[in-house]
Amino acid sequence: MNLEGTRSIDKKEEDPQKQAENIFGKSLVCFKKIGKVGLAAGALFVAGEAVKSVNKDIEYNRHITSSFNPEQLKQKETNETEIKKIFGYGAVSQINEGDQNAYFQNKEEKKDPELKGFEGKNFSVEPKYLFTEKYGAYPKGWISGQIKQIKFISSIKETSRGHSKLGGFQGGNVYLYTNPELSGGTIPVDNTTIAHEFAHANDWDSDINLNILERQTQLLEVHKRLMAPDAFGKDDINSDYLPHLNGTRDGLLRAAHEYWAEICAEYFTNPESFLKDHPNDFKLVDSFVKKKDPAFDIFSKNRGAFDPHTGQVRDIYKDK
Repeated sequence: MNLEGTRSIDKKEEDPQKQAENIFGKSLVCFKKIGKVGLAAGALFVAGEAVKSVNKDIEYNRHITSSFNPEQLKQKETNETEIKKIFGYGAVSQINEGDQNAYFQNKEEKKDPELKGFEGKNFSVEPKYLFTEKYGAYPKGWISGQIKQIKFISSIKETSRGHSKLGGFQGGNVYLYTNPELSGGTIPVDNTTIAHEFAHANDWDSDINLNILERQTQLLEVHKRLMAPDAFGKDDINSDYLPHLNGTRDGLLRAAHEYWAEICAEYFTNPESFLKDHPNDFKLVDSFVKKKDPAFDIFSKNRGAFDPHTGQVRDIYKDK
């Protein structure tokens, strides 16, 4: 009879813990003790992080109550009610979280974004002239401190859409995509995509330079323009915001994000025609730009190192 796998009825079955110790030795006992210590340390770490989070909340709330007078605080509550009615509580939560993050980020040194993936690529213009704030293409505070990293991805396989030029913004990072098969060797400057993605870093969720009332106001004003009969791009089938207008609050909020990015892109790339054809949208963008940089002139002939008309770097900026 094959007795493999059977148990003796005459011998008392050994405790599984004892069996494990017999097989693995005293190291198991030691591991269990260390494990208990590890769990305790982990619990202390979690508790410590929770305390930090609570302390940050307290500090931020004190900042809010000390920064605004009673009338402004009442306006804040009114804005929250309206935003919640239009977009749902998620939008209120995003704005509050964005404002709290900005409060603590503003305690840190503002730096130009790190450039990654540009090395060894043949761009039509040196990336530093496009992505470094001192070269003047964008207002002060539009890039530095707002964007952590700008990453170029040359493989179209890394994107979810098959366009030749695309971009994305997530977690403070801007991603730019170009299909090398369609770029003809030299990678062109896609000013519209760049301006679009930079705008996402300067909206009510992400902008570190706005206070909470300005964030709320920006979203509400963008919503008004989005819903207006003369809204920018409402007849453009390639518009990024139109597909999000699906009758849901989440879709409406996403559409507002994309609408802001689209009108900012038009403001920075085609300001003359934008002012003529869509003056209300132009004024909306310009008003928030001037909050950051009152001296910024979108119509200046010397704005920005890169001249989109010639495709060259302006002489006054070379080796600056």
